Amino acid sequence: NSPAMLGGFKTMMTFLSGMRASRKIFNNLLDLVLHAQIRFFDVTPVGRIMNRFSKDIEVAVIVFVLYFFVGKWLDSITKSPIFQHFSETLVGVCTIRAFVDMIGAFIVLASGSFILLNIANIDSGLAGISLTYAILFTDGALWLVRLYSTFEMNMNSVERLKEYSSIEQENYLGHDEGRILLLNEPSWPKDGEIEIENLSLRYAPNLPPVIRNVSFKVDPQSKIGIVGRTGAGKSTIITALFRLLEPITGCIKIDGQDISKIDLVTLRRSITIIPQDPILFAGTIKSNVDPYDEYDEKKIFKALSQVNLISSHEFEEGGLNLSQGERQLLFIARSLLREPKIILLDEATSSIDYDSDHLIQGIIRSEFNKSTILTIAHRLRSVIDYDRIIVMDAGEVKEYDRPSELLKDERGIFYSMCRDSGGLELLKQIAKQSSKMMK
Repeated sequence: NSPAMLGGFKTMMTFLSGMRASRKIFNNLLDLVLHAQIRFFDVTPVGRIMNRFSKDIEVAVIVFVLYFFVGKWLDSITKSPIFQHFSETLVGVCTIRAFVDMIGAFIVLASGSFILLNIANIDSGLAGISLTYAILFTDGALWLVRLYSTFEMNMNSVERLKEYSSIEQENYLGHDEGRILLLNEPSWPKDGEIEIENLSLRYAPNLPPVIRNVSFKVDPQSKIGIVGRTGAGKSTIITALFRLLEPITGCIKIDGQDISKIDLVTLRRSITIIPQDPILFAGTIKSNVDPYDEYDEKKIFKALSQVNLISSHEFEEGGLNLSQGERQLLFIARSLLREPKIILLDEATSSIDYDSDHLIQGIIRSEFNKSTILTIAHRLRSVIDYDRIIVMDAGEVKEYDRPSELLKDERGIFYSMCRDSGGLELLKQIAKQSSKMMK
């Protein structure tokens, strides 16, 4: 019974140790990936990341300790010689088998000859065991080759996991004595003023800048539309505000504070974004509006009432049982709970109809009237009544003024965009009415 108990104990300890090691490797890898710079996700397919978290971790637990004692292993990238060798092996498999059988027969012959020559000095039992193991030599050699092949494949997984351990991470604490704002001004930002000075950004060190020398100032509680043709650099402004990219030159200030000196958690919690494709989870409307369970039901119900969205239905993963407009309204309700001072809309209404767009824009104007709003717009009608319009082209700010003033310049980019949209006169009328109301 003792050997059986010890064997069972050994198996259980091996299993528990493997699970613990697997969990630790998984958590460390997940932390590295979640804090990686945006460049990593631009160049790495999702399938490759998923493979690291599934297949590679499964086999890495078994051979991770052996990694420190192995000097060389098969390089996964150079597979051509392996495939060539595999093809040649298939062609000559009969010859290989005959050769292995011949080697096995030679080993048996050599063992038998040695025993016969030393029969007087060798015990009969040892002689029998020697012949038995000689006969089994072929099977043992085959098992050894298979084990070595498995070991090499497992070491590939260790290599790939080690590669992820060197992923470049985001600077969460900020530069030059960061977190000062977090300690001294917990209610930051108070006003929502944004000032961008001579900002230039690139997505990778070997790529040209996507925006160059961008400068503008946004007053507190104002509504700014950002327009431009595809590739003009509109979304890069949003990227810069969240510090997903570090600037080459220039800086961004919010309420007079350089955001590069603020820790990322504080910065990103202080800014709300309503994206084009909202992220929703399977569950109730409450779990989606308040995923961290930070607000009471009364406040949640008020936020849902403000966007005319009251439902007791369960949501599918990604909100597949909701229309695009309902998903946007749910995301706006989530934003209402946080009462942000700065709201960014990244073409949030570009994929919905005009009626839903009009409804959402009306809610944004009425419910976020004390917030600073930056809207990247595909439809000019969505931002024509905003306080100011930023017109971007080729990564630079070409025009920045009230919509009514921009429409007076018939040679301007904004004027040509309005003309090309086919609704120039209507846009002029809306801009003129909006300008009178502001005065």
